[in-house]
Amino acid sequence: MKCIPAAAGCLCDRDFHVDRHGYHLRLDRVPICVCGQCGEAYFESREVEAIQDEIGALDRQARRLTAARPELRGRARDRPAP
Repeated sequence: MKCIPAAAGCLCDRDFHVDRHGYHLRLDRVPICVCGQCGEAYFESREVEAIQDEIGALDRQARRLTAARPELRGRARDRPAP
């Protein structure tokens, strides 16, 4: 971060996506703040906690799915992107 976000920052919605352990998570229209001085985008702590909770739940579910089929472990990472 280049500067401390000032009150001049605005709140808007942006899509958030992440690739993790064989799955892709996309959240549409997540509230995000953008610094009016440098343009740096950042999430408020409430949104960070919610995103981390979802990622944790999906990580646990992905482990359960791959535990049932050991021969599939790692295959999603080995597959070329479309």
